[in-house]
Amino acid sequence: MAARFLNLESNTAFRVISTEEARDLTLVYAPEIPEKYPQQLEAYKRMPDSVLFRVQKVRVDMSEYDLPGPTRKKVPCSRCGQVVRDNREVVQNGHNLCKPCAQGSYFSESEEITWPDMNRTPAQK
Repeated sequence: MAARFLNLESNTAFRVISTEEARDLTLVYAPEIPEKYPQQLEAYKRMPDSVLFRVQKVRVDMSEYDLPGPTRKKVPCSRCGQVVRDNREVVQNGHNLCKPCAQGSYFSESEEITWPDMNRTPAQK
């Protein structure tokens, strides 16, 4: 697992990666705890940061669309009509497409469904 941290003012960025080796060292750092999960929790508290993590100074190119906040741009997918936000559309042959329409999706056999209380109106207070 990794996480990226970026200081927008200085444009300094770091990537912090959890090490797989830390898991193998839990017995060294918490040998008195026999159960695996409690042993891991205690060992991670005791381990130095250098054993738990690798840290890399990195360069991150960010656009205004990657920043948190309100939507800055919306375009409809010309194939399915889904709204694509913040410059994430794919332009093919002059048409704006969502990524599933342009590149295929990670899911298949999509089917719209409803459930019994789907159209329930919340009670007014």
